[in-house]
Parts: sequence; C-alpha cells; structure tokens
Amino acid sequence: MSSSYHHIRNNDDAYDFSAYACATEVDGEMFVEHDVTGIEVTVNSHRCMNEMVEINGCDNERVERFNDSEEERIIFTADGFDGIDVSLPINKDVSDDDNGPNFEKFRKYQLNKNFKFKWSMQFNSPDDFREENREWSVLNGREITFVKNESYRVRVECRDKCGFLMLCSKVGHKHTYSIKIIIDNHTCDRVLDSRFASSRWVAKAVVKKMKTSDTVRIWDIIQDMRHNYSVGITMSRAWKEKLIVKKIIKGDADKQYANLWRYVVELQRVNSWNTMKINVDRPNPSIQPRFKSFYFCFDGCKRGFINGCRPFVRLDGCHLKTKYDGQLLIIMGRDPNDQDFPLSFGVVETKIKDSWR
Repeated sequence: MSSSYHHIRNNDDAYDFSAYACATEVDGEMFVEHDVTGIEVTVNSHRCMNEMVEINGCDNERVERFNDSEEERIIFTADGFDGIDVSLPINKDVSDDDNGPNFEKFRKYQLNKNFKFKWSMQFNSPDDFREENREWSVLNGREITFVKNESYRVRVECRDKCGFLMLCSKVGHKHTYSIKIIIDNHTCDRVLDSRFASSRWVAKAVVKKMKTSDTVRIWDIIQDMRHNYSVGITMSRAWKEKLIVKKIIKGDADKQYANLWRYVVELQRVNSWNTMKINVDRPNPSIQPRFKSFYFCFDGCKRGFINGCRPFVRLDGCHLKTKYDGQLLIIMGRDPNDQDFPLSFGVVETKIKDSWR
C-alpha cells in the first residue's frame, strides 16, 4: 500500500479517526471497502401451515384460578343499567347509507282529488311533473298554465292569477327533479270545461267501465264524466272517446292487418315446415293491395293429424266482430279421444266455395 494511505481494519478505529478528522478539519479522504467474506446470509422464509410446529407451553408455570362462586359472579355482572332501554330508535324510512335528508317521492297511485303537492317532493322527470299537474287540475277544476316549460325546470301558475305557484327544477347533478317553490292556495272559482280534459284523458277514465260492460252508451260516458270528474263533454266528443277506448281494449285493426306479413315471416322463421299464404286484391299496380284471405297451417298440426287422427275432416267457422268483419274458417279432425283437432285455419271475407281456392 502506498505511504499516503493507511489501512484501518477495526471499525472502532475508523469511527475515532473520522471524528478526529472532523474536529481538526483535516483535509483528507476515507475510502470504505465492503468485505462480505465469511458472513452468513440468513433468508427468512414463510412458515408452512401444514408443518408440525413444536410449541413450548407453560405447563410448569403457576396459573391462578377463580375461586369465586356462581352467586358472586352474578353480583359482579350487574352493571347498574338494569331496566334502562339503551337501544337507539330505528327509522324505517332512513337508510344507513344516506348522508342527507330523505325527501318524499311522488307516487302516481296517490294522485286524487284531495292530493296535496309538498315542498321538496321529487319527480323522475319534468314530463311527469307536467302530466300530474294536468291530471290534478282536471280533478279539481282549476285552470293552470306553464310559464317556464324547459328541459330542466317547470313553473306552474294559475291562469286566473290567484296566487297559485309551483316551481320544479333539477336537483344539482342528479337525475331527479323536486319542487323548490310552492304556494298551494287557489282562490279562483272552479271551472267545468277544463282544457286539459282531452279526448285521451277522458278515454283513460272510461276504459275501466267499458272493459266490464259491453253496453256503455254515449250518454253514459257524458253522465259519468260530469258526476265523477265535474267535466262536461259534448255528444260528438263522447263518440270520439268511445272509439279511442275500443282501440285500447280490442286493438287497432288497421295496424294488425298491416303486420300480417311480419307475422308470416316470423312463423316461417321458427319452423320452415309451416304453411302460410296471403291473398291480396290489387287490380292496378298504382293502388295499394287490399286484403282478401289468409291461410295458415302449423307443422305440429300436420304431424298430429297424420300420426294420431282419423282420416276424416270437417269445416267449421265463426264470424269476426272487428272493424272489417269477415269469417274465421277452421278444418277440424277427430283425435283418438273423440275430440276436435284443428288442422288448418283461414281468414276470409265470406264462407263460400271460392274462398278455399
């Protein structure tokens, strides 16, 4: 080693030398060499739970045991709170996950003549708020107008300027709308002919009665609206509403006939062995085709007739009580239980021989 270098083997000497150099401000350098020769490296590995581990117990240690009796234990367990209910009251309407107040949400089944809107009542959308206000105004005979009718807020006022006011707007960044301002004080007179009592609204009110009775007359609809809802309607309007209710109950015949082609395609998609045929009358290519007849036979009916029925058939039919009338013809077989077995069907204008060609 060069004369300018000194080799220090002991760590204590190295610490002392470094302290002396710092105290006397000696200008020098110290080089540290790491020598790991002869040092055992210990690696801590995870213990396996399946291995048998020897545990040194405390068998030789002295353990103090309880010498008290059962009565003494009962005395010590008495904490002085007997007879005091320390349970917290539970509110069923408030969840543990809610961080704020629980506001009332509007339910459609609650709406009636005596219903009262409340501050902070929540709605799903502005359209629901508008619809329920129209319904409420008809039930109570009040004329209202929508001053602010926007996508994020709706403001309702009395048409006669009596002071009634409601404002429903969006709640922050949520998809909820609530009533922010409400002055529920109508001082105006009741009206009989509400402009919100449209034909569709009257039809919704009459549909339950017409579902249970087939003999509802025009005059019955007028009297029902006047007595139950205090709404006056004319004869022509009642006739129009009766037609709307019939479409709701029995369906729209025009739309049903227009969907026949889709019905045929769907049946053939399900089973390609189903037989379908639609006949139309179109004398001129510039004229829309007119429905003439419709025949269909399911593959299951064919197989059932061939494999389990007698080789005899008969024709049966019934009248269709729809807008366009017509008849439904059915070819019937006889099964082993001596019961009718439908084979094929046909919708025709009249029950004549040409209808089966």
